Amino acid sequence: MADVVHRISELTHLRVSWFGCSDDDACNRLNHRHTVLMLLIFSAILTSRLFISDLIICWTPGEFTGKYSFFFNQIKYVHSLIDRLIKLK
Repeated sequence: MADVVHRISELTHLRVSWFGCSDDDACNRLNHRHTVLMLLIFSAILTSRLFISDLIICWTPGEFTGKYSFFFNQIKYVHSLIDRLIKLK
C-alpha cells in the first residue's frame, strides 16, 4: 500500500499540460505550440476565401446584370463540383 501511495505522489510532480513540460526550451515551444498556431491561422485565412470572395468567375454575356451573373457563377461552380464527383466514381 505504501508503494502505491509513493507512486501516486511521484505522479503529482510531473508537469505535463497544454503548455508543455517544465524542461521545454524555446525550440520545443516553437515546434509544438507556435507551429500549430501558425498552421491554424494560415488555414483559416485560406479557407475564408470560400465564404468571403467569389468561388468562380465565368464570362457572362452583357445582358446579364449583377444578380444574373452571380447566379450563373454559382450554377457553374456547383456543376463543376458535380462533374468532379462523377469522374471520381
